[in-house]
Amino acid sequence: MRLLVLLLFSAFSLIAAGQRKYHCEYKETVSFPMPDSISKSVRKQIEDQGFSSKIADQLVQQMNLQGLSADYVRIVEARADSTFILATNKVDQEEESDIKINMPDAKYLYKKGKVYVFDTLKRQWVISVMWSGSKTFNANDDKRLIMGHSCTCYASTDSTLKIWVAKDLPGYVNPGLSIRQIKGAVLGYELNNRDKNNTIKSEMTKIE
Repeated sequence: MRLLVLLLFSAFSLIAAGQRKYHCEYKETVSFPMPDSISKSVRKQIEDQGFSSKIADQLVQQMNLQGLSADYVRIVEARADSTFILATNKVDQEEESDIKINMPDAKYLYKKGKVYVFDTLKRQWVISVMWSGSKTFNANDDKRLIMGHSCTCYASTDSTLKIWVAKDLPGYVNPGLSIRQIKGAVLGYELNNRDKNNTIKSEMTKIE
């Protein structure tokens, strides 16, 4: 009888652990190259104020090196059956030297390995082509410690995506990435989005 009770308790503990809910936040930065139209406009404004072409070139060159960026927080409500993600840039801008831009909020759903985005015009969830793309990953030695969890790095074979995965957390802890066969929680990633000419760097900053 005692053995049966212990077995039932162990089974219940495993089920409860598998159904645990997590609230997570990821700090995310999207970086863009400076558009030529903005560079030309700024150059003209500098020269119109009486500065020499040489000074205008130096200032524009410095601005181009900085590029444009937008800071996001990904708020993740992770459950075993589905994970809801809100990407919002309503955060404090800490690095005043960077040129920041605002981008609209977005809602995502991670379920059964697929990523869906909420279409505000259709008022429904649709498959996200960007985040549900099928990629093949290989592990490498670029390990990180994120929020106290040891993370293994996996790089996609097309060199567009790196993810850092913690094996001691469940796979439904995910900021909205399709990672196919890899087991564990994604605590950070870097994406080189060639189609939209930007890069995204993201890392978990809170889990509870």
